[in-house]
Amino acid sequence: MFYSFLKINLCYVILHLFTYGFFVDFANASLGDSFPSYKLCVKTCRDKACDRDGYNFKRNNSTFPNNIFDLRWRCSDDCQYECMWYVVDSFAAKGWPPPQFHGKWPFVRWLGLQEPASVIFSLMNLAVHLVMLHQFRSRVRPGGPMYKLWSFYFVVCANAWIWSAIFHSRDLPFTECMDYLSAFCMVFYSLYGMVMRMLIGAPFMISLLVTLVFLSFLLNHAAYLILDQLDYHYNMTANIVIGFISAACSAIWCILNWRRHSHSRNLALCLTWGILTTLLEISDFPPIAWTFDAHALWHLSTTPVPYFFWSFVIEDCKYLRKAYMKER
Repeated sequence: MFYSFLKINLCYVILHLFTYGFFVDFANASLGDSFPSYKLCVKTCRDKACDRDGYNFKRNNSTFPNNIFDLRWRCSDDCQYECMWYVVDSFAAKGWPPPQFHGKWPFVRWLGLQEPASVIFSLMNLAVHLVMLHQFRSRVRPGGPMYKLWSFYFVVCANAWIWSAIFHSRDLPFTECMDYLSAFCMVFYSLYGMVMRMLIGAPFMISLLVTLVFLSFLLNHAAYLILDQLDYHYNMTANIVIGFISAACSAIWCILNWRRHSHSRNLALCLTWGILTTLLEISDFPPIAWTFDAHALWHLSTTPVPYFFWSFVIEDCKYLRKAYMKER
């Protein structure tokens, strides 16, 4: 009965998510796209270069000789892109700082990628997870305590970084929602993993109850974001709160086990580095060379974090297996 109910709700959530992704098109208004010269430029460009629907280019159109048709860019999207640089140049000529457009800084496309640096750095984080997963599987025997939990942690992290790369390649309502949800799942599962580590040795029913509480909260969070308009403030608040609790749990575990377990230093390094990198995430400045903004540099700065965390996980799983074998 429970599984049937869960399947029905998951199907409904997935159906609503696809509907949301393909039929909702919104953008945050910013200084750049509110300028009359920008609006006039986009209108003129669309009338000259695009079909009536704004999706396709007119036949024999030469307005965009260097246009790349990757990632399903519409004609109206290219008009906005060209007019964005027209406004940026006019601002620069007057000595004004560059404005944002539709909630984003201006970025130069590489091979059709909207934010190329963030795409590359997201894939770098994924690559570090892949390397460390190989280390984990080669050094930790299957069947030991926490082995399956941390194996699934890789799946959650890989999913998050893949969607991060997709979202930064092409910002659409669907890719944005998936990026936000996947990132939250990674933060949330990190907390779940640490809580389960702290409950090692506890009765099975307690671990099961904690797991059900975590699962219920995650499904409720996902349904709220998907079935309602994406609430940026709520999602950011939830990430901050969960991240803070996860960091607190990790810090407590490190303090309690600092002398007992030398691998707690890897977790402490992961925690310290992760906190320091948030300084970039909360920063905001125009992209360097129209490519490297604070968010992209934050993605770059997080690449060592998986190394420290997986180093902790590997040594901790080896320790737990030895302790388990001694008890037997």
